[in-house]
Amino acid sequence: MRIVFLLSTFLFLTNAWSQIQGTEEVKGKKYYVYLVEKGNTLSQLERKYGVSTSVIEKDNPAVKNGLQIGQKLLLDIPLVTYVHTVKKGETLYRISNDFGVTVDFLISNNKAAENGVMIGQKLTIPGIPKHIADNLSEINLIVPTEKIPSTTQERDTLKIDVPAVNKPAFSLEDTVINHLVIKDETLYNLSKRYMVTVAELQKINNLKSTTIAPGTTLKIPISKENRDKIDIREIPSKVEDRKIDSTLLFPKKSTYKIAIMLPFKLDDVNSNPYAGVATDFYMGAKLALDSLEEIGLKAEVTVLDCGSDSLSMVRLLQNPDLKRYDLIFGSLMASQNEYAAIWAKINRIRFVSPVFSNTSIANSNQFVYLSVTSDFTLMNGLAKHVASKHKGEQIILVNSGLEKDQVCYNAFREAYLASGSSKIIEAKMDNFTTFVRRGINNIIVFPSDSKKLVSKFDIALTKVMTSSTSVQVYGTKEWVDFDDLNVARAKYKFGFASPTNFSYEDEKTKQLHRQFRMEYKSDMTKLAVHGFDVVYFFASNLLMNEQSHAMFMNDFEMKKINTTSGFENQKSYIFQIESGLTILQ
Repeated sequence: MRIVFLLSTFLFLTNAWSQIQGTEEVKGKKYYVYLVEKGNTLSQLERKYGVSTSVIEKDNPAVKNGLQIGQKLLLDIPLVTYVHTVKKGETLYRISNDFGVTVDFLISNNKAAENGVMIGQKLTIPGIPKHIADNLSEINLIVPTEKIPSTTQERDTLKIDVPAVNKPAFSLEDTVINHLVIKDETLYNLSKRYMVTVAELQKINNLKSTTIAPGTTLKIPISKENRDKIDIREIPSKVEDRKIDSTLLFPKKSTYKIAIMLPFKLDDVNSNPYAGVATDFYMGAKLALDSLEEIGLKAEVTVLDCGSDSLSMVRLLQNPDLKRYDLIFGSLMASQNEYAAIWAKINRIRFVSPVFSNTSIANSNQFVYLSVTSDFTLMNGLAKHVASKHKGEQIILVNSGLEKDQVCYNAFREAYLASGSSKIIEAKMDNFTTFVRRGINNIIVFPSDSKKLVSKFDIALTKVMTSSTSVQVYGTKEWVDFDDLNVARAKYKFGFASPTNFSYEDEKTKQLHRQFRMEYKSDMTKLAVHGFDVVYFFASNLLMNEQSHAMFMNDFEMKKINTTSGFENQKSYIFQIESGLTILQ
């Protein structure tokens, strides 16, 4: 199996939210190119882009016979002049990227900006598509029309705000996503769903009231602590013989093309803390590809250096050769995978996120596969476990009071009650100990990963415990790293849900470890095992139609989040720590 390393070279990324694919000139006139998607209608396009149905039909005579999925349309989109107010942190280069123009173009139309811009300064930007100017909150990824700087020196010269790199963290980075408001949604329930305050939503969207209308696109600030953003889960139809979406039928090939994106940052002379984890993942992935070749997979594999920031990923996705791949494994940086997922949907290429990612990247995107179970799904698994193992016992669910914990709190509560179990006691941090009783088994669930609050919880619980008090606590997987807690000293039973199950002592794992040592003359890390599992499972399932799912540390139970979404791993392992032992339930 041929594996090639490529340093990222860069390109063109369209506005994913508008689905415009670029421009095309016909008889001296410039048109925007749009590819029809499932559910599109002429009236919908008219409302969205401001181009009348009659004009669309005139420029595209074939539409009179009806729209076809994938059909190319030429849209004569009206252009207007937009006045942009410079915000904090914006530079000429960043603004040029946002609006798809060059820095020179901005300066030529705004002489006062020759020496840079200031907060509050007005910039005149002609030639902006009317539908974007009418609703700038829809802007997400606008096509940069000038060369994006590739060296550290060029970036410093242009004062690009490249995110600082401290240490590897496989979690959602701070970002802003776009949310399309649907019927019956309010700012309040959106604030709870995304764990931001109503005031923050009003501020970032310039809203003077709390009223929002269906069809409005809102900017949602997402912080890295908010690890799971949950989409509304649709109830599947009971009709079994659903029409198969032809876009999801992939032809069999004699040889496939696979890409693996990893943050090596080979073009950066500075030290890169991500290089080690990228190498570990790659070694496991390569071992998996070698094993797949032995059972018949023929593939050309390319390893792409995606850097460690969003700008590098945007550049990488501009490589036109990427469209020829059959399967792409995403970055170890969750924030980069948001961009890659949008690109995968536009180009109809299957994309696997190998790390914990925002579940919203799979929303209305059937080409995305989330390999790591979300916190929401882990809480569902934990609720089912508690309902089954502790029937008839007293269940105390503790609310931390933190907004960021409400997704997991509600997920557990709803799943537990849906199981038909007895009533649950809903308590708060300041009163949960009043419900602890002697002579019975007290089951306390505290779905929070705040070390400060968990420590406070631990101290309060320990104070009311006696020799006759039986307590079983369920928390989150992060607790096991809180060394100063009684969890580590086994003062009470503790359980949690985890997306993985790994042991170096397992006989299968020992065999893989020996193979790894023979190949690389080094010890195998957990990330290397994860790399093996992810690449082996998805390559064998999606390209070879193999149905196995249990690997060395992962068990992939892939299911659609809702009827129009991509797939998420639903597997959760339940661990129990008691008397210093970790027992898998």
